[in-house]
Amino acid sequence: MRLHLFAAIAAVSLVQCSFDGFGLTGNNVSEPPGDTTEGEGTTEEDPTTGDPTVGAVCGNFDLEDGEECDNGASNNGGGALCKDDCTLNVCGDGYLAPAVEGCDDGNLDDDDECTSMCVSKNCGDGVTDGMEQCDDMNTVDNDQCSNLCRLPVCGDGIVNGDDECDDPEGNSDMGACLSTCEMAVCGDGFVHQGAEQCDDGNSVNEDACTNTCAAPGCGDSVVQMGEECDAGPDNSEMGMCLPSCKMGTCGDGFVIAGVEGCDDGNTAGGDLCSATCVVEECGNMIVDPNEECDDGNDVDTDDCRNDCFSATCGDGIVAADAMSPEQCDDSDTDDTDECPTNCKNAVCGDGFVRAGMEECDDDGVSDTCSNTCMRSAYWAFTTSVKLTGSEVGGLAQADALCTMLADGKSIEGNYKAWLGDEGTSASERLFHSTVKYIRTDKAKVADSWNDLTDGSIDLAILKDEAGATITSNNPMACNTPNAEDAAVWTGANTMGNMANSCESWANGTNGAMGQAGLVNHADMLWTICQFSCEKQARLYCLEQPAM
Repeated sequence: MRLHLFAAIAAVSLVQCSFDGFGLTGNNVSEPPGDTTEGEGTTEEDPTTGDPTVGAVCGNFDLEDGEECDNGASNNGGGALCKDDCTLNVCGDGYLAPAVEGCDDGNLDDDDECTSMCVSKNCGDGVTDGMEQCDDMNTVDNDQCSNLCRLPVCGDGIVNGDDECDDPEGNSDMGACLSTCEMAVCGDGFVHQGAEQCDDGNSVNEDACTNTCAAPGCGDSVVQMGEECDAGPDNSEMGMCLPSCKMGTCGDGFVIAGVEGCDDGNTAGGDLCSATCVVEECGNMIVDPNEECDDGNDVDTDDCRNDCFSATCGDGIVAADAMSPEQCDDSDTDDTDECPTNCKNAVCGDGFVRAGMEECDDDGVSDTCSNTCMRSAYWAFTTSVKLTGSEVGGLAQADALCTMLADGKSIEGNYKAWLGDEGTSASERLFHSTVKYIRTDKAKVADSWNDLTDGSIDLAILKDEAGATITSNNPMACNTPNAEDAAVWTGANTMGNMANSCESWANGTNGAMGQAGLVNHADMLWTICQFSCEKQARLYCLEQPAM
């Protein structure tokens, strides 16, 4: 038994008492547990003495100044160690504390039924008598009769009867053992101090107190009002649910692992992170801003280069694997080298004259270029335009007029006038062809330069740049009336040497004379007549090799 618990308990004043089956009664002794009057347990200050317990509230579970104990509503409930005036029970005080006392008759007399150790004198003899409620004559304290010969009661500090628990220090609705001797659990409606933040006694998980008896908050694994999600400890700046309990979305500045490749806090593209949070980089198979294509491979010779721009002829990369494959790409605009601007290897027939290799290139479709890209003939025509000697304006201007008149025609190319001046002869400045010269009607004028300059030509050059026939009054000689109607300025004799040139084709007055020919003649008169520079005459134009 627990006799040793009271050896050091101070004696209290003796009072007359008796046992009524629920506790002790008598003068200055408490009524049975639970029978209290309103306001009992509250202390007030004595204005004459300055009682230090002023403001203390007995029964609020808070040990305040002037209190020895405070077990709340359980003070003296079932005979606890803390009385309802928040002072400690001691043997002989007339208050029965079944947790540690078998009796308390308000004295410490060992000669009566209740000894000075607050134990019934005959407890343990197997006979229930005197102040005993039971006596099973054994030392088992948690059966139906305690070692103090008391019946089980919640609050006696012994787990017996229907008790789940019973704290000798006092049961409490704020502690681990409730005043009903039931273990405190989440959902019982009582807040277990230090273990629970709240307890609303219901199973609603979304209200002000969760089913784990914690105050609701982001990170409690419960989606509360105002939260979009809550994964508890799995909330993460890299997860679908952020630490703020907001759903991770593209543009929030947090990269969702395995879902987003980037997140720069906006949904604008063109800033290395797309509007769908994909890294904007060449090779991601998405055509991002500033990209023309993106095939996601590292092949630089297909239709999409490795810099995500479309393969184009002239970019310096041979797109051999493109839908329209390239054979070469030298990134220049020179059509006369080994790789023209169509990015095909230069060959005869491609339409480009390869410098040093070809004289022409039209795949043999014309009358002046062979199928081996060598010249088979050069064009010769008479201008449809007439000019005075001064209007010719010099050799370069005459050449430009010839080329301009041929431009856009079937005979277009590089031309110079059969013309010399006082410093340069026609023979010096014109190409000496080894192949024939032909009119725009394809009739042969001469077999070669040598044939052109041997004193006569095969046919008069009676066709203009458009193939129209030059009409005149067909003068028989240079001095025939109206011979100037057929005049053609030449400044050269039949061999192409220098002759009068209207002061290098700058003067058309003061009686200056210029060498000319008659357009209707194939004999030497085609180039050796003389006319006043004030007269108007045409020009002969001979095609030259491509520049």
